[in-house]
Amino acid sequence: MKRLWELYRHLIVHTQLSPAICRLVNDRILLFDGQHKSAAQIWAGRKEIECKVYINPDVRVLKETNLTAHDKLRQMPFFTSVLINK
Repeated sequence: MKRLWELYRHLIVHTQLSPAICRLVNDRILLFDGQHKSAAQIWAGRKEIECKVYINPDVRVLKETNLTAHDKLRQMPFFTSVLINK
């Protein structure tokens, strides 16, 4: 819940940098990555949420890719000074 509050406060002012990731199943969009930021944006009153939607994906490969992206390949944190220098 703490993370959701932090995202809520952040997204009231700032934009979302990366889209939520979804897949299309039987004319329904199923969200599988980005649930917290999507919930925070809805809570903050946003009427639209940026999403990347996969159509007919291999679900097994998509899940493996997502798990790897959040584990072995996750983005490294950086110091504010590095960002300022860019």
